Amino acid sequence: MSETMTGLDDLRRKIDEIDNGLHDLLMERARVVLEVARHKKRGQAAFRPEREAAIIRRLVARHSGALSTAAVVSVWRAVIAAHTQMQTPFKVALYGSDIELFDLARGHFGAALIERFDSPGQLLGAVSSGAGRVIGVTAWPTADGHVWWPGLASGDEARPRIVARLPFCSDPAAGARHGAIALAACDPGDSGDDTSFLVVLTETEISRARLTERLAATDFVARAIDSRQRGSEGGETLHLFEVAGYLAANDQRLARLVHESAGDIAMVWPIGGYANPLVLPGL
Repeated sequence: MSETMTGLDDLRRKIDEIDNGLHDLLMERARVVLEVARHKKRGQAAFRPEREAAIIRRLVARHSGALSTAAVVSVWRAVIAAHTQMQTPFKVALYGSDIELFDLARGHFGAALIERFDSPGQLLGAVSSGAGRVIGVTAWPTADGHVWWPGLASGDEARPRIVARLPFCSDPAAGARHGAIALAACDPGDSGDDTSFLVVLTETEISRARLTERLAATDFVARAIDSRQRGSEGGETLHLFEVAGYLAANDQRLARLVHESAGDIAMVWPIGGYANPLVLPGL
């Protein structure tokens, strides 16, 4: 046997040893995850979007070497999804026929079962009735289609909320794409670097520019996304805004916004948000 072959055999044995070590650590991680699950309160969601974002951000920040950041993110997304599935088995409800949506759901939630739905109502119903075991995925709430977001304007505790934006890591060279939104019957949590969604109800005609000014006067940094008439009678309009930061349901600015709007705003609903994705050139 040549020295070259002997050297290759040694390197391959080294790789096998590393694989065994990685496998041991994955099994140990699984044991710790189950211990975490035992310490959680009954009914507490296993899906923690803000925690998942913190893990990926930490690993990306410390990463170096020849292995691509995209590969690291892909591996850990699979690990996180599998270990979440261990705590509380879940499936993904998908609304939208675009193959990209399916790929984004698969990339983010690993081997979870993906079931397609034909309407926004079916999607939201599956998430709200899923007892924390159904996560919805659909397209970004653009004004030119995929009008599902008005269904989130409710005070019902079981209602779906926006909890993540997919993909979590992207390359700006790939072009400006909104990606997808994940929905769940839980709060998205505060990751420390977030964007939230707010629905504003108006009962008289008012421009989105004026509403943006009202939001700014109440210390919101907001951007209008879409507006839709509520019901078939007219008169009431729902307006969707993105606002900077994590927005809790008890944020005092919400009451101020209605109170100080001089009648322009009848009601508001925070409908969730997402940990801001990482934008990594050359991903």
